[in-house]
Amino acid sequence: MKKYFLRYLVYILLITLCSIAVLSGFTFYQYRSSGKAWKNAIYESCVSELEGSLKSSTYPDLKIDGLNLFGSIAGDKRISGYLVRNSSGAVILTVGQTPGGEVLASFFDEENITTGKEVKTKRRSIVINVSTSTDDVFIIERTSDTILKNKTFLPDFIDNNDILGSITVSFTGDELFSVDILSYSPRTYIYSKQIVNPILKSLLFSVPLSILIAIVGAYVVSSRNTRYINNVRVALRRLADGESDIEIPKYRHSELAEIGEAIAELDKSLQANKISRNAWLRSISHDLNTPVSAMKIIIDGLSDGFFDADKETLSELKAQNDMLSERIKRVIDYSTLLSETRIHKEIVATSAFTDSIIMECAADDSITFKADADEIFCDTAQMRRAVLELINNAKENSAENGKIEIRISSRDPEASVISVKNKGSLPKNIDYNSLFEPWTKGTYSRSGEGNGLGLAIVGAIMHLHGGKASLKEEGGYIVASLTW
Repeated sequence: MKKYFLRYLVYILLITLCSIAVLSGFTFYQYRSSGKAWKNAIYESCVSELEGSLKSSTYPDLKIDGLNLFGSIAGDKRISGYLVRNSSGAVILTVGQTPGGEVLASFFDEENITTGKEVKTKRRSIVINVSTSTDDVFIIERTSDTILKNKTFLPDFIDNNDILGSITVSFTGDELFSVDILSYSPRTYIYSKQIVNPILKSLLFSVPLSILIAIVGAYVVSSRNTRYINNVRVALRRLADGESDIEIPKYRHSELAEIGEAIAELDKSLQANKISRNAWLRSISHDLNTPVSAMKIIIDGLSDGFFDADKETLSELKAQNDMLSERIKRVIDYSTLLSETRIHKEIVATSAFTDSIIMECAADDSITFKADADEIFCDTAQMRRAVLELINNAKENSAENGKIEIRISSRDPEASVISVKNKGSLPKNIDYNSLFEPWTKGTYSRSGEGNGLGLAIVGAIMHLHGGKASLKEEGGYIVASLTW
């Protein structure tokens, strides 16, 4: 059971982990995409609000300590704080807190500024240029919108990733100050973190839980299948030992139930084959024993002097020997058709096919041909043999001087029918199709001269062609048809 458990565990774990990886990747991608959209929305809002404040301001308000410029930005609860820099890039004012909750110092002196760190940043930056018209009205214009990739100075308690972006304010082309905006993320913003964080935690928690479920599932599946495999192994071993009526516990699962049904069918098939094999042996023994017994009687009579070794006795001995040889040959032919023969189909002209049959029948004028097709698709040698077997059976069971009609028809070269028709009748109370089984007891398939394999050989040939042979009686005539 251990190897089955490990195998199922690996399969289930792979499926589980692949599913988790796909789900996690999709969730992470969506989170990143939503986070970028979140930050862009905040940034655009800040720029618009600052532009609005500048439009309503007067020149003195543009001083660095004019906190009223940032009132509109600070009112956005998605912003945690901001850093104000002078034209040289030094941080001179901080307001609010970091996204992590640490309160920013209000002002920096020269000593505090030097305790910071220089980091490489990559953030969005917009320059807002303020100019005046002739009537002293401010004109606000965005002069650039770029992604900054440079080194900048940050206080020790602020992380580079905390900065959403920068806004630089210039007056008539001269930089006055810039603002670094610090914003919350969906995970730290008070109104969204209660939704986002539990989802991310649940996703993280699902990994060990899924692995645990995979282990339990693998154990349950392997235990069930191991029991069933052992039952199947025992059943097959008993079948191999010749036992019959094997039963396997029934399962509700369709695939296991189908295996059990297949083994039950195999059991029935093996029993039927065993019965058929015994019937074959009895039939072969009977058919071969008839000429052998006759030969033994003649040989014993010659040995005892009861028969004279004349021409008539030797002729009878030869006839019995020929009958024995023919029956052995037909048994070998039939078994070869069942196990070893492979056919080669080809398109053959109907006229050539009928000519070859006429030659085999020595131009028997009791046989007539009618062809409704120019070509047929078959193994010529095997199909000719099947037709000749039907002709021989028809001759043995036809009225004296009865005519035999052979008709060849075809819907197309790969869908053909050959029928052999003769006057006569079929045995009653018998399945006509069973006459194509070996050693079937029926007037049409078994005569005093035959051994019951003629129609069986025909059936085997048609099976190789993917078709069928059939018999029917209509209007005092017997019609044997080969359809493929």
